[in-house]
Amino acid sequence: MDRLQMIDIQAPMPCVFCHGGIETHANLFFECPVTRALWLRLLTWLGHIRNRGDATHELQWVCSMAKRKSGLGAITSCAYAMAVYVMWRERNLLRFQKSSYDEDRVSREIAVHIHIRGQNLRKWCKPLSLLSSHP
Repeated sequence: MDRLQMIDIQAPMPCVFCHGGIETHANLFFECPVTRALWLRLLTWLGHIRNRGDATHELQWVCSMAKRKSGLGAITSCAYAMAVYVMWRERNLLRFQKSSYDEDRVSREIAVHIHIRGQNLRKWCKPLSLLSSHP
């Protein structure tokens, strides 16, 4: 929405998730309290106990995880990609179709996707076996 405002297209500015902040890229992806809660839930599910940063810091951290040779690094980057995709999809459903957001449903969807994707990846087998079925 902030980009649309820059080119003089009038659109509602409040974040569709929290209704408190202005919907910017940074707010939408991990700085809004609602999307931050989803990301923290996924991090906890994956066993990453760490201080969370802003959207740029999280992207840098996930990139460093993706470079690791471990299965958990690949799973973490997959979870990040799924979280970004789902947040964008849910944002569009909320804004344009007046849908509702359910963190439990979304986190289960991400977990199921990761478990299905990892079934045939040898490197993911052990880390996935240690994860519960959903966050």
